[in-house]
Order: sequence, then structure tokens, then C-alpha cells
Amino acid sequence: MNYNDFALVAKSITKDYGANRALDNVDLFLDYNGVHALLGANGAGKSTLMKVLAGIVNEYEGQIYLNGKEIKLTSPHAAMAHGIGMVHQELSVLPNITVAENVYLNRFPKTKLGTVDWNKLYDDCTKILESLGLSIDPRMMLGKLTVADRQMVEIAKVLSMNPRIILLDEPTSALSEMEIQRLLELIRTLKKNHSIVFITHKLDEMLAVSDKITILRDGKLLDTIDVVDKTNPSEKELVSKMIGVSSGDLSEMFPQKSKETGEVILEVEGLTNKGVYEDISFNVKKGEVVVFTGLKGAKRTEVMRAVFGADPFTHGTIKVRGEKLKTVTIQNAVKSGMAMVTEDRKGEGIVPLMMVKDHISMSTISESARAGFINKEKLGEKAKTYVDKLKIKVHSINDLITSLSGGNQQKVVLAKWLAANPDILILDEPTRGIDVGAKIEIYKLIRQVADEGTAVLVVTSELPEAIGLADRLYVMFEGKMIGELSEKDIDTDKIMHMMFGQRIGE
Repeated sequence: MNYNDFALVAKSITKDYGANRALDNVDLFLDYNGVHALLGANGAGKSTLMKVLAGIVNEYEGQIYLNGKEIKLTSPHAAMAHGIGMVHQELSVLPNITVAENVYLNRFPKTKLGTVDWNKLYDDCTKILESLGLSIDPRMMLGKLTVADRQMVEIAKVLSMNPRIILLDEPTSALSEMEIQRLLELIRTLKKNHSIVFITHKLDEMLAVSDKITILRDGKLLDTIDVVDKTNPSEKELVSKMIGVSSGDLSEMFPQKSKETGEVILEVEGLTNKGVYEDISFNVKKGEVVVFTGLKGAKRTEVMRAVFGADPFTHGTIKVRGEKLKTVTIQNAVKSGMAMVTEDRKGEGIVPLMMVKDHISMSTISESARAGFINKEKLGEKAKTYVDKLKIKVHSINDLITSLSGGNQQKVVLAKWLAANPDILILDEPTRGIDVGAKIEIYKLIRQVADEGTAVLVVTSELPEAIGLADRLYVMFEGKMIGELSEKDIDTDKIMHMMFGQRIGE
């Protein structure tokens, strides 16, 4: 094989983190002017491979060839010098400076006197933004932009360095459906003159823009597939290869729904926060999975945070087992049997320097204490129980949570609250940013928890997930409750109309 025929070749890449082998003899052949997707479960090695190509991880075995010549990527600066730029999943833009300053950070154009040439800075930034089809004012403070526009600025920043190869690590994970489509269209445009490596956990996105897909599992290369069209290969075929089961075993990603539910556990009446949401009423029964869905800006998260006591509300009542919560605080919500997994896993769900076992025990630490002393053995036993139950992939329960993949971090956050045996479990976007295999495991876990008698509330923006999980479904639009659908009435067309503010029957 002639390496000159490829924009980049990564050959026999191997990377160890202590006793954990993150990449094991992986090859990647990146064509000129195309999109090459990386597919795999959380912990498969996708992000590690990207970091090797971006020069972030510079201690590895194997060789990298650029335009047929072997190179060594010792730093992100070295990678960019070779024309390789990376757009990270976690945005690295700075909110308190302008868009233009973000795009050209540490690379400001200078006048003959050595001062910043502000006119050229803004003009150059405008050209980059316009080339991406964006009408963003380069003088605007970046913090005033939407998450989607910040993502576009991150891409503009990379493009301003004139890369030939662009690495995109889950660029759509925090975007709405309309914003995703805009970004996918941009990727189609960019691939005419760039080679792109693309990571996403959404298979429809992958098939829509990719020319090739490389599948990784447990750090090993499984296969590289040519994409004929967005139905070939099928999503089912890709999932089968990724998680190692036959396609026949994937006929149902979602477990069977509850046939019987119990009494109403949580009842919310007229919940209002003026200017944000108004007159929100709903209930959840014992053993039931109730789903809230809607477009971005529907204010579903804001309602759930209010119910859990994390944010204030103007008026309304919250009842647990028929009794009104007089003061709605997180402490009182937890005492009443509530638990909540927030959508912001990194910001609110984990403590970066804490070990896995300590995370899992956070909500029940008092159970492992006696006379003011913590029984570390008991604490460890509980952690091991939930690591096994949720199939959390760790080398040891003493691992730092930041050493785990995103999907496994999410499972640890779930374990923390499940260990408290809640009567009401609120899950806000519980599968955001995790792979299909991990999603299936979480779907099973949600149903298992409900079958054990817990009232489960799920907020999700993914329509197939909403339909697949819901025993009942509520749709919100711009802070208003549009309607409720029972399981027999759940229908894609109905939900779509409701998501855009149209009530059924109107």
C-alpha cells in the first residue's frame, strides 16, 4: 500500500495508561478530501486516537505518516504546524473576550509599530465567519452567543490556522436538531477541501456525512467500512459490530414497558416561574417511566430543577405521596425520596479529583459511618456492588472518575443516586454524549429501576428515545405544557406537531 495515496496514515498505534491499554495496534488510513468517522463504545479508544493525531498524547508506539512522510507529533503546536487542527468536545473558547479575539488568540495581527491591528483582526475574522455562512459580529463578546454559535467559532478558530486535516470530537453533542443540520451541512462543504476525522455517537449523523467508518472496540481495530449511502451500512449493522452482538439481538433497543403501575408518587400543580415557564402540571406513578420532550428552549430542564429544589419558582405546588412540600430545597427533596441526575455531567455531576468509590458513596456516606468514622471497607463493598450492577468499566474502584470514558462517568453518577434507593428518580438527558451500546444498558437500567417501583422522570431531546422509553409522555414548548400522551397514543407525527407548539385537536 502506497502511503502517498492518503492524507494521513496512522500505523500500529498503541497507547497504555498504566495497566490499561487504550489503543492496541490501531491503523487509520485517512483519504484526501473526505470524512472518516470513528465509531465505538465509550472507552473504545476513539478520543485517545484523536488526541494522538492532535499531538495532545505524545507518548505512544507506532508511526504517523503525513502525505507519505513519517512525522512525530510531540504537541498540539507541532500538529498544527503539520496542518492538523482539532475541535474538542469540551469548548475551549473564552466567554469574556470578543469572537475575533477567540479566533485569533495568541496570533493577533500587528501594525508596523508592534501594536494589535484591530481593523485587520476584525476583517480577517469576518471573512472566516462569512466563509462558514455565519453572520456573527466579530466584536461581540463570545459569552453572549448560543452554544451552537460558540461551536461554530471554535471551528472558525481551527480554520483560521489553515489546516488540511480537521479532527471533530463530538461537535454536535450539545446542539439542537436544527443546529446539528447546519453543522452537518458545513462538514459537507469542508470535506471538499479538507480531510476530516469525525466522532459522533449519533449514527444518523455519521451515515449522513461520512465516506468511511472505522470501528473500534476495547482499543482494537475491528473494521473499516465504506459508506455507500445513509442506509448502507445500516445502523443495526454498525451497532452489531460496535458492541459485539448479532443484529438479531438488536431488534429491540428498548426493554418492554410497564404493564402495571401503582399510586401517584409525585404530583406537580401549576408550577410557574414568571418569564421562564408557566402553569406546569403533571404526575408520575410508582413503577412508571414518564418522559418530557420538546425542542431546545422548551424549559423542561428548568422545570425539573425547580421540582428538585435546585432553582426557585414563583408559585405552584409539589406533592410527594399526597403531601405538599412546604419548602422546596434540594435537602427536602432528597429527604422526601427524590434524586436527580442533571444534564451537565461535568459541571454538576462529578468531582474531578474524586475516586469512583467515593462518588458512588456520596449520597449514602452516613450509612458507612459509625461514631464519626467512615467504614472504608463497607464503602468499598457498596461501590463494587454498583460497579458490577451497572457494568461500569474501571480498572479499580480507586480510579479517578476523570480517567473513565463519558459513558462510564454517567453510570457512576447514576450509581450515586441509585445507591440511595430513591422513590422518584429524575434523569435529565441521561444518554447525552454516550455511545449506542451504553445507551442500551442505561435504557435497561431505567426500566429495571421502574419495575422495582421507582417513579422515573426522563428529559430527552431524542425522539426515538422518548418514544421507546415512555409509559406516558409530556411535550413542552417555550415554557408551556402542550399536552400529554398515553402509551397507546404516542406517535411520531403527534409529538412533532406538539414540539412546535400545536396542541392535538387544534
